[in-house]
Amino acid sequence: ALGVLDNSVVLPPSGCTQRPQQSEEFDLQRALRRSALFFAPGGKYFEMGLTNCTPQGVVGALLFRLHSRTCEYASSQDPSAQAVSVVQKLCRREISMKAFIEAVLPGTNPSMVQAALYAQGLRFHSANMRRAGVTPLSEPERILRELAAEQRDILCARVLRARVKEESSGRRKELRKMERLQIIEE
Repeated sequence: ALGVLDNSVVLPPSGCTQRPQQSEEFDLQRALRRSALFFAPGGKYFEMGLTNCTPQGVVGALLFRLHSRTCEYASSQDPSAQAVSVVQKLCRREISMKAFIEAVLPGTNPSMVQAALYAQGLRFHSANMRRAGVTPLSEPERILRELAAEQRDILCARVLRARVKEESSGRRKELRKMERLQIIEE
């Protein structure tokens, strides 16, 4: 989702098992394109049944609640006035993902928050994974950088494990060969 490719991973030299510091670079445009699959109304992941509610549904409900508490008709005796006010906001597209981000996280880049929300949701998709806490959405660039570095570190660890497995396999073969030669010599 962040454009982390195998060729962007820093690998240690052969024989070294210490993992090097990884780059925090990410491809924001790729993250936005990937997150658009999720955040699109009737998005790919909603259609596949991987979520029971689109992000727009959650955002709509939260903004509806926020508007109903703050609108000028909130204390009105006429409940239809409040409903009309909400419908007007919906028609003017004042209730949207961007409006939600601007209302909840003023001063942040809505596109970057969307990408961070998507990437963080992929990484920390259960309550157990979030138990230790996650970086707040008010710092979207930090989220994306940390996740990109973590992804590269995971790829590096896989390569190192494969190297160690290959080397140990080679040593086992060599030991078996030496044992067979010793038996033949006796």
